[in-house]
Amino acid sequence: MRATATLYTRPTGLPYQKVEFKNGKPVPPKGYDGAYYLRVSENGKRAWKYFVSIDEALISQSNIVTNLDRERKGIPLLPATPTAAKPEGTIAAAVAEFIAYSESRENDWRNGGDNGLSPNSVVAYRKAMQDFEASCTAFGAVNVSEFQNDSRGEAILLNFKNWLRENVTRKKGKGAYSDSRKFTVVGQFLARNGIKMKTDRTFNPNDAGLVDRVDVPRVKKPGIADVVFYTPDDIQAMLKAADGVHEKSNFLADDLKDLVMLLLCTGMRDEEIQHLTWKDINWANGDGKMKITVQDKPQFDWRVKDHEKRIVSPDKNAMLKARLLARQAGKGDRAKRAGSELLFPTRIGTPDQNFADRINALQKRAETTGKKPYTFSRPECRSHILHNFRKSYATYQMLQSVPARNIQRDLGHSELSTTERYLAIVEEPETVRKAYEAIK
Repeated sequence: MRATATLYTRPTGLPYQKVEFKNGKPVPPKGYDGAYYLRVSENGKRAWKYFVSIDEALISQSNIVTNLDRERKGIPLLPATPTAAKPEGTIAAAVAEFIAYSESRENDWRNGGDNGLSPNSVVAYRKAMQDFEASCTAFGAVNVSEFQNDSRGEAILLNFKNWLRENVTRKKGKGAYSDSRKFTVVGQFLARNGIKMKTDRTFNPNDAGLVDRVDVPRVKKPGIADVVFYTPDDIQAMLKAADGVHEKSNFLADDLKDLVMLLLCTGMRDEEIQHLTWKDINWANGDGKMKITVQDKPQFDWRVKDHEKRIVSPDKNAMLKARLLARQAGKGDRAKRAGSELLFPTRIGTPDQNFADRINALQKRAETTGKKPYTFSRPECRSHILHNFRKSYATYQMLQSVPARNIQRDLGHSELSTTERYLAIVEEPETVRKAYEAIK
């Protein structure tokens, strides 16, 4: 018989009450500060499992549901969630268990499970926990039970925050490896051991957490004036700089121009273009326009973000189509890549993961060569250089009066509010629109 796990509360003097979910999030009774329960049915028998916090209950519920799916598929089950009421053992042992648990979730990702972690995410989780363990060792924290002491637990976490600043070398544009991401992983680790890391946005004295939420590193969402995009002059400068590439370079002039225009005219993520194959392109449709399918690539062990397959109809469609057809034919600079299923393979036929380095070198060449070196429209153009193409695409679509929902679909955003943060303020919009249309 299939087991189930349903979340309940139990207000004083009342029977168990099922917790309702709204938009995928639990909505417990207002003001409720008691324990949480999972009603589990296995082999025809009902059992109740007790949890101190809702976070712990949700983790256990997710594990139970995931294990059902894994059992049906013949995949090894996830390890049981440790009991939250009595965190015990060493931090090193708990970290090792959490890393093993995270690595086991990679199989879920490969099978399309909601609880899955991509290989890159597993690496990020492992690194975050290794850094956390190192900071705990340096601070003299040994046992998980130390987090039960609020002042001690707070001190350990604040030390981790300072340790990251002093010991981790950061790369520009690598948000997945930021302090904020690492604290998110550590928060999951603590929740798995029955410990709440930070206070709620609305303070609840019965659910305070170890540190105040303002002390936890977080990514600052940009304001409207902070949205960075490439102006038409920025794009033209990069295209012009491509002509000066050395003939023995791995990426030649046409390669770089094709890459710049594909990033600009599709708004696709860099990993999506890295894994783009010729079979993903539908050259002739009912409207005569080229369309690109963004989808998983099992042969390269890669999946689309959020498993969302989508269709992209590129801007400047006719021009981009002509460029890509010439690229597929292997003419000129692209002869060495003719016949590969990937649009941008390495010399050994694997996805090229050095786009950021190639565009960065292109921008440096624009700034330092020629009779009149170019200065980019904003200094921020030299950071997050690949992601800026997505913001440029969104902004140019806005200037052409494309509906916001269409832009959201093209970018693959689940929320319209995310798309809105990609739309920049543009002075003289009509002039910019015409200059963009003149790019070839």
